[in-house]
Amino acid sequence: MAKAAKKKEVEVKVIQDPDAPIPVSLLATHIRDVSESFRKAIGTGLTERGLVLLIHDASGVGKPQIRAILNSLPDLKRLYTR
Repeated sequence: MAKAAKKKEVEVKVIQDPDAPIPVSLLATHIRDVSESFRKAIGTGLTERGLVLLIHDASGVGKPQIRAILNSLPDLKRLYTR
């Protein structure tokens, strides 16, 4: 029987200038833009495998981590904006 993988909890810290806060509406706009841009990029004919290889070669980040991030991008808009 396969052992279930444990998900690691990751703490994310956002550091910004307290004198220049980023408006929530701007963050929401950027989240929507990232989600939509990824959807459009996949629609160009570039396969997920091709995109994973390009990112891996450019960054050295592991392919499983890249796949996990790419799989979550389309859901950003639904999960984090109204």
